Amino acid sequence: MVARTLVHLLGETPLFLFEIAGLSEKLKVVRFSGVEGMSRLFEFQVEIACENQDLDFSQVVGKPGRLKLAGERAPRHVEGIVSRFEQVSERPRHAIYRATLVPRVWRLRHRHDCRIFQKLDTQAILKKVFETAGIPSDGVRFSLTGNYEPRDYCVQYRESDWDFASRLMEEDGIFYFFEHHEDKHVLVLGDKESALKPIEGTDSLPFHRPTGTPVQEDHVARFSYVQQVRPGRAVLRDFNFKKPALPMEASQSAAVDADLEVYDSPGEYQDPGRGSPAKGTTLAKLRLEAWQASRLEAQGESDCERLVPGRLFNLKEHSRGDYNARYLLTQVNHTGYQPQVLEEEASQEEFRYSNHFTCIPEKVPYRPERLTPRPHIRGGQTAVVVGPSGEEIHVDEWGRVKVQFHWDRQGKMDADSSCWVRVSQLWAGEQWGRMFLPRIGQEVIVDFIEGDPDRPIITGRLFNGNNLVPYELPKEKTKSTLKSNSSQGGNGYNELRFEDEKKKEQLFMHAERNMDVHVKNDSFETILNDRHQTIGSAGKKGKVGDQNEQVYRDKSLTVHRHSQEHVGGDLKLKVGGIDEGQGNVDIIIQSHRVELVHKDSHLHVQESLLEKVDGSHSLQVGKSLHVHVGQLNAVETGKEVHFKSTKIVIEAAKGITLKGPGGFITIDAGGIAIKGNKVLLNSGGSALSGSGVKPVTPQEAAAAEPAVPALADNGKVRPRTGGGGTSTSSAPKPSKKEAGPAWNTEKQRLAALPIQDFRQQTQSLHSAKRGAAFEAWMHHNHPTFQAAGRKTFQALQSNVQCDKWVNSDKQQIWDFKHYKANQLNRNLSGHAKKQLKTYSDLVDAAEAKGIHYVFSEKPSSKLRNSLGKKGVTVNYIDNSGNIASS
Repeated sequence: MVARTLVHLLGETPLFLFEIAGLSEKLKVVRFSGVEGMSRLFEFQVEIACENQDLDFSQVVGKPGRLKLAGERAPRHVEGIVSRFEQVSERPRHAIYRATLVPRVWRLRHRHDCRIFQKLDTQAILKKVFETAGIPSDGVRFSLTGNYEPRDYCVQYRESDWDFASRLMEEDGIFYFFEHHEDKHVLVLGDKESALKPIEGTDSLPFHRPTGTPVQEDHVARFSYVQQVRPGRAVLRDFNFKKPALPMEASQSAAVDADLEVYDSPGEYQDPGRGSPAKGTTLAKLRLEAWQASRLEAQGESDCERLVPGRLFNLKEHSRGDYNARYLLTQVNHTGYQPQVLEEEASQEEFRYSNHFTCIPEKVPYRPERLTPRPHIRGGQTAVVVGPSGEEIHVDEWGRVKVQFHWDRQGKMDADSSCWVRVSQLWAGEQWGRMFLPRIGQEVIVDFIEGDPDRPIITGRLFNGNNLVPYELPKEKTKSTLKSNSSQGGNGYNELRFEDEKKKEQLFMHAERNMDVHVKNDSFETILNDRHQTIGSAGKKGKVGDQNEQVYRDKSLTVHRHSQEHVGGDLKLKVGGIDEGQGNVDIIIQSHRVELVHKDSHLHVQESLLEKVDGSHSLQVGKSLHVHVGQLNAVETGKEVHFKSTKIVIEAAKGITLKGPGGFITIDAGGIAIKGNKVLLNSGGSALSGSGVKPVTPQEAAAAEPAVPALADNGKVRPRTGGGGTSTSSAPKPSKKEAGPAWNTEKQRLAALPIQDFRQQTQSLHSAKRGAAFEAWMHHNHPTFQAAGRKTFQALQSNVQCDKWVNSDKQQIWDFKHYKANQLNRNLSGHAKKQLKTYSDLVDAAEAKGIHYVFSEKPSSKLRNSLGKKGVTVNYIDNSGNIASS
């Protein structure tokens, strides 16, 4: 190159020139060095001399710059931006500066982001990255021929734009290099040899060993060839959860060293769009080609400035014939020096340029190695479940949900914020297991398989400031619960709750609407204390709630003590007739049987009726007794038969016979025949006397008064304590300020409690009286009620599951449901009958509604007698605070 250098020197034209856009000062290139490579950003260090020793660096850094190399046939340009500028030294006439020239996309190394790309292929993602970074469209050229399937979900996470772009290109086997023009440079992306071009000018370079004699043409001065051992087999394996049984192993082998296998899992082709064995084979091939690209490699030195990466050239005239072949340049290191631009040093050294290059045979496919590390998320993150507007639960057929990460600035908190994310469950079998689906707005813990941001999986859920815990903490710290929320709209829930507070242990279950239990074999239940069951409710529209029970075979019920059953309407019993079977009823009563039928009683026996009474049989008929026998009516007594009436008529169609020890009388169609040992008419003899009628009055049946079942915990009150079946109240006890005088006796304290607490305490303190039933009708003339005042009285009503209370002083019915008193003033002092009628009417109304009651003190004897005649048991609180009955 010496001869060409002299031509420029004689013409006083420098061989190397450098310009910076917008800078008017003349810049003289003293020396430069640079490196270019396939899939590598170029960088040139240019040392320049400038007479202006006070250059404004801000007018240089970031500006476009161009290095021009004056070649023998045509100049070669290196265009880029100045990323760094420094003042190296000062000379008498010049200041020496050093500028670093890089491509525009170098700036992407300083742009870091966290963002999500969905359902885009690699080319579309790269275009978005370059576009948002301000790279002009004419600064990038895609020369891709491969079929790049869309990536379902691709995350740039805490990495620079350039690292992200490089990583995607390396994964898909896309290489890049730069084309330089006088006014711009272009990033070229390719995947096959069709993207490669020959070097500018003639693409054949002769080989000339250095001899000390100047060579007048571009040539290769040194050339060495290397072959090295590289992996010869790539094996990838992955897993597709949609097709777990599908083999997901793919492999590719080279012609040599196939025993040097590199196995990797996961193989990064598990997702939809990239989740097929064919895709796995493609990825395995790309990895193998990247390793094999450097197995055969050549290096050389040249003075040809036209050698640039991504270009092809032919080597000729080498003494070893197999070296004379076509090669792809993969890296070129440039060096140039022209000290003559500094007049004070012009005679000391010569102009010179040389490069050192690396190349591979053209027949070897070039693929970039996977050098850019994939970001790794250490540990989990939290995110918010999202979905379409107006929905509360948004899932797909696999139970996956969408989330938005807190770092996602571009997400809009909708169904497009992320891919479908799988949700970890406690169990997951073939159509069995646990299934709880995160709902929109909930915060979840997201982990990442292999720490890969592209593979999120939900592993947990969290409460936060918007989604508070179901119970107040730490106050309710002994509770554990599984509680849902009705969808859509809420305002309802299902719950399974555990209370572990000592002596208040409870298992609570709440069904917002229906509850179905299906047992395919036996069901066993043991309750060591009481059991309470309430079916239905009473509201504004009346009572609702039926019980239907079906037993296909036998039903056995053993009650070791008493059994009481109260049917407000009809009672119908049918025995047999199911499956055309015969049905018998066997009843054994060890003691008495007492029945009271207030109206008619009907009995129809279609075959025979057989009765046996071992003792006496007493029958009382208040009005008429009619007996009709279709055939024989035979009566035999061991002692006597006595009929007594004001009139007795005996009629027979054929005849009547009266027979005794001394004869008989027969009346028939032939007349009257009397025959006896002696027949006396109006003389002698005497009438026999009977024992007389002495019917026994039956005992009155006692009214059934089954215990009222305690109300179950409704999910809003504290757990019950004490005996089985006791109920609770969510209202606090009245404060001492509201209650007035201190509660000196157990009776006073109980009387002032809310009724459900009252029942609980009474039943627990007086276990012998647990059977005493009462619910909501309660006279409150106890002194404690009067002293407590209206505030306490109103506070009590909120805990009563009824509409009304009774004030026995003025016989007022307080309707607290509407907070108004409906006065039914009755003067009880002077009219006992009216008083009794009033009480009786109230009791009747209560009984008709199925409501039981208790008096706060023992009623008068007249009232007790009046109610007793109606078959009503009077319950009241005695002086000891116990519940007594009369």
